[in-house]
Amino acid sequence: MPTAFLSTCNCVYRRAAIEAVGGFSALASLGGEDSLVAERVSARWPCRYAPGAVVYHEPRQRLGAIFRWFLRRGRAEVRILPAKARPRAGVIALVRGSLSLRMAALTVALVWLPWPVWLTLPALLAGYYAALLRRYRFARRYPGHRAGWWLTPLVRLVADAGAEVGRLREAPALLRRWRRSGA
Repeated sequence: MPTAFLSTCNCVYRRAAIEAVGGFSALASLGGEDSLVAERVSARWPCRYAPGAVVYHEPRQRLGAIFRWFLRRGRAEVRILPAKARPRAGVIALVRGSLSLRMAALTVALVWLPWPVWLTLPALLAGYYAALLRRYRFARRYPGHRAGWWLTPLVRLVADAGAEVGRLREAPALLRRWRRSGA
């Protein structure tokens, strides 16, 4: 199945393809090198996705470790924006995925809603939790995920919070670099 996005944790490239697109960007020292290479390789050659392929990674056993990993990933997302083929599209994706903006919108919506709607908040949260469990139901097929599958929404929240903190920490440095370069 053709795709334009590949992650280096679960793909294979020919060495010649990596060299032809200039290798890995120095801006990706915190991560994100996979998305930059995938962007450049898939612009030149067809890439294929094999849905049957499974990659196992050493799990991060504690929520603090997950938070720190995603904090680094959030910083990397911001840091690599200048190296992306379409940096503005990257900024739009960051804004769309912003946990802070989603929480602010939810808060505004709840403030404007009439009082009885607040009473349904626990049911709404339970529904959201159930929707996330459904979204990640595929993980139950893998032995290492079965026992903790019900924690997936909590892990997703911790990961999103870590990424958001990382993005917010890195954003001022990116803005300074863009101002200096006149971009």
